[in-house]
Amino acid sequence: MDGWSGGESDSAKTIDVTIRRSYAQGFSPLTDIPPERRVTEDDVAQANISERNVLGFLRLQSWDDYYRLRGISSGSPVALLLTFPVTLYYLLVEYGEVPCTVARMLKRPLRIHVVGAEKEINFLDLFQEVAFIVPPDFCIELVFCVRQDMLPPSMRSDSKTGQFEVHLTANLRIIVVSGTYGESLDPNFDCGSGAPDMLVAFNAGLYAYESWRSVVDFLDQSSGVVGVFTDYNEFSGVQCASLGGAASRETTRVCPFRQPRAMPVYSMNLPQFSNGFLYALNAQELD
Repeated sequence: MDGWSGGESDSAKTIDVTIRRSYAQGFSPLTDIPPERRVTEDDVAQANISERNVLGFLRLQSWDDYYRLRGISSGSPVALLLTFPVTLYYLLVEYGEVPCTVARMLKRPLRIHVVGAEKEINFLDLFQEVAFIVPPDFCIELVFCVRQDMLPPSMRSDSKTGQFEVHLTANLRIIVVSGTYGESLDPNFDCGSGAPDMLVAFNAGLYAYESWRSVVDFLDQSSGVVGVFTDYNEFSGVQCASLGGAASRETTRVCPFRQPRAMPVYSMNLPQFSNGFLYALNAQELD
C-alpha cells in the first residue's frame, strides 16, 4: 500500500519473487479472504451469477458480484489488493474475446504482456485469482515487463537479467522480465513464448513518461494486439486514449473493479482511484 519507489519502498524491499506465498500469508493479518482454490459451479449458483460472455467466462460487473462469488463478506478490505488481478480478469472478459478465441484455435495459452509493472510484483501469487475464475481448461501466460530501475532489490542481486518464471496453477504461468518494452525488450521475442495477444498496463498515464512511446508505437504497428490500459482519473484516461484515435477515446469508462479507496489529489479537483478508469486500443469484436 505504500507504493513502490523504484523497488526501494519499505514493502518492496521485503519482496522476494522466488518465494511463493499462500493467500493467508499474502493477506495477513486479514482472515476474511477468498479461498485458495478455483471457482466451482456451486459457487456460481450460490452467488446467483448467470451472465457469461460468448466464450463462457463469467461476466462479473461489480465488487459485490466478486465478493458473493468468492464467499467474502462485504466488509472485507481485500479489494484494496485484489483490484489488480480482478481488473485483469474483467479486461480479459470484456476485451479478450478475439484474442482468447485465437489462442484456443492455435491450442496454446493466451499471452498477456503486463507492461510498466511496478507494485504488482509485490503480490504475484494473488494473480492466481484470474486462473481460479477462468474455465479450468483455459491457459494463460502472464508476462510482467519491469523496467530495470523498477526491479525489487532481490531480483537485482539474484539475477543481472531480472528473469523469473513460475507456474502458479496448472493453467497459469507467470514470467517476469526486465527492460523497456519495445526498446531493450522486443515484444515478439524477449517476453515469454512469443508476441502478445493482449497488452495490459495498470495506471499507465501514457503521456507522463517517454518510455510509453515505444508501447504505443508497437500497438500502432500491431493492429491484431489488443491493448487495454487503466488510469487514475477520467481526464487523463480520455487524453491518453486519444493516442489510439476517436474509436479508442470512446472506450473510456469507469472500471468497476477500481480500488475502493480514493487517492489524495493535490493538483486537480477530480476523483482519482487506482485503476479508476479504463480504455482500449485496437479493440476487436467477434464477427
